[in-house]
Amino acid sequence: MISPAGYSKAATAAVIAAMMLGVFSSASACTLFAARGDGLVAGGGTLAVKVRDWHPDLQVVKTVRPSGGYAFYGLLTGRRERFNMGINEKGLFIGTSTAGTVRKATLEQYPRVDPKTNLKNVETLIRSAATVDEAIRMASAFTRPVNYILADKNEIAVVEVPPGGPAVVRRTLRGTLVQTNHYVLPGALHGNERRTSESSRTRYERAGELLRSLPRPAGLEHFVAITRDQHDGPDRSIFRVGSSPEKSRTRAVCAVHLHPDGSIDMVMTHAPDRNDPEYMPTKRLHFAAGSVEPVELKD
Repeated sequence: MISPAGYSKAATAAVIAAMMLGVFSSASACTLFAARGDGLVAGGGTLAVKVRDWHPDLQVVKTVRPSGGYAFYGLLTGRRERFNMGINEKGLFIGTSTAGTVRKATLEQYPRVDPKTNLKNVETLIRSAATVDEAIRMASAFTRPVNYILADKNEIAVVEVPPGGPAVVRRTLRGTLVQTNHYVLPGALHGNERRTSESSRTRYERAGELLRSLPRPAGLEHFVAITRDQHDGPDRSIFRVGSSPEKSRTRAVCAVHLHPDGSIDMVMTHAPDRNDPEYMPTKRLHFAAGSVEPVELKD
């Protein structure tokens, strides 16, 4: 269990009250990174991560078998349990990060869900795409400003969707990728309508630095160690504890190793109780190829 410095229940109640007053308009922040390729990943395949930073909210981790599309396992958020990050039965991992440099007025021009399906774009992807390549082909039609990390056992990609599109992609069969909350790819830079926050810039640079310093090849536990890095203080680190109740803090972490044989190892940490942000249990899980029913591994 991860137990970073946190807040009292009274302080957390103040956070929830502040949510209702709209204090958290710019609280969102997430860190995404991945590695793939011979000599980079121990045992071959792909390593990928999403660190979710947010305010106290409703979260649940489970397997979903929709009436149409692929089954998936991962973190669902909010009362409607919207997909946030995880894997599907085909072995595709997806996570997103907020485009924090886009003005609120601009974001409001784009619906959060598809009015025809009542699904967020990321949930459409996890239900419908079997590979990174398939997801990229679908993501080109997306318009809501957001960033994606995509990973399967053969490839990794970052997709940045600036206001007005089109989606801009960086993909590789061997290498590392990082994304936080501002646009970095040529073709998407015009989407940075606001100044990049120090948090987003610092986490982007720190994650890149830590990836470059990893042993070669690296394993899942090396990636998990990066997710717990607090080098840059409570509000700018990859794992954020927040300098005050009004600040965003890390609420969930998902790290996966997508093996060449299709099996998957996952380390999932999340805060299931919004009234107790210090309680963040960690589970180590294994999925057989083609399965989204985990077997929990004991230390």
